[in-house]
Amino acid sequence: MKKLIKAKLLAKKTLELVPDIPPELDTTGISVGHAVWLLMQILGRPEIKRDEANRYLGYAHGILVHQGILELYELRNIVRDLFEQEASRNLNLDTLSGD
Repeated sequence: MKKLIKAKLLAKKTLELVPDIPPELDTTGISVGHAVWLLMQILGRPEIKRDEANRYLGYAHGILVHQGILELYELRNIVRDLFEQEASRNLNLDTLSGD
């Protein structure tokens, strides 16, 4: 199975910017704790599919921007840095395979 390296790296880097907030499965789906829970799902579920991981990532980013925890430019820079590293090393992180 192919690793979801980009999604996992983006989730990890996003969590590093979020204050220590416990994860929670929130029925409203708009709390910061729910965003943390989504990011932790990306990191902790080996069976998660790429589409689901990307959906969780986008939703978590939307919550964090909406709640004022992160600015959109911060998230853009995280993504941009990852893609620039990938290009400078002539890698395609999505095609690396592993456990």
